[in-house]
Amino acid sequence: MGIGTAHRSDLGERMACRPFGAEYGYAPRWSPWERSLIQRLGVFDLPTRMRARLILPYLREAAPRSVLDVGFGCGHWSFWLARDPSCRRIVAVDPDASRVADARHVAAVLGLESLEFRSGHVPDAIADLSPQTLDVVIAIEVLQLVGPLTACVELLWNLLRPGGLLLAHVPSLGYMRPYDQHRLDVEELERLCERSGFHVVRLTRTFGPYHRALFSVFGRTASRSRAAAAAVFPLLFVLGCLRPIEHPRGDHRLLIARRPP
Repeated sequence: MGIGTAHRSDLGERMACRPFGAEYGYAPRWSPWERSLIQRLGVFDLPTRMRARLILPYLREAAPRSVLDVGFGCGHWSFWLARDPSCRRIVAVDPDASRVADARHVAAVLGLESLEFRSGHVPDAIADLSPQTLDVVIAIEVLQLVGPLTACVELLWNLLRPGGLLLAHVPSLGYMRPYDQHRLDVEELERLCERSGFHVVRLTRTFGPYHRALFSVFGRTASRSRAAAAAVFPLLFVLGCLRPIEHPRGDHRLLIARRPP
C-alpha cells in the first residue's frame, strides 16, 4: 500500500526537529529496533555526528537554496538540508547504486520532493547542471577520491554562483585505501583553491588525539556488535561534545572556500 501525499508531508515536518541523520532510520536495511532508535535519536555513527557538529553551523549561516552534495554516502547532509523548505533543490551524487536506491526510498517515504539522488561519478553525473546555479557544494570525505582533482574542483567552482561556498572535510592522509588518490594537507588544499579560483574562508585541522581515541573505541565496539555500538554511542557522543573538534594536531581538514563575487 502506498503512502499518501498528506501523510508523507506530515512525516517530513515531524522529521525537521529530529537529530542529525534520523532520516536514515527509514532505510529498508534496518531491523525494527534499529529503525526506531535511529529515527528518534539520529544516526549512530560517532565520526559522522562530530562532523555534523562542526559543519552544520556553516550550513545554517549559508542558508542555501540550491545545493550539490558530492559523494553523498548515506545522504545525511542532503536530508538535513531538505528539512528547510527554502532549500528548493538538492542534487546528490554517489557512485554506489545501493546507496542511491536507499536514499530514494527514504526521500519517497518522507515526501521530500526537493531531493534528487543520482548514481554516478563526477563530472559525468552532473554534466547537465548549468553554470552559476548553486549556492553551496558539499564534499564530505570525498575530495581524496576524485580525479583529476583540480579539474573537478574547477567544475564545482563553475557551478557555484558568485559568492557561493564549497564546504569540504577530508582526511589529510586519506584512509589508506587503494582507491584513495590524494593526500590533502593544508598546503595542498591552499594550492588547490588558488589553482581553481576559490578564496579560502577557513582551513583548519580537525579530529585531534582526544576525538581519535573516542572514534577508536566506537569503531572497535561497532566491529563486535551493532547493539553494543548503539549502547555505547550516547556516552561517547556526550564526551565528544566536551572538547573542540578543531585541533592543531588534527588529522582531518575542514575547508570552506568561496567563489569570489
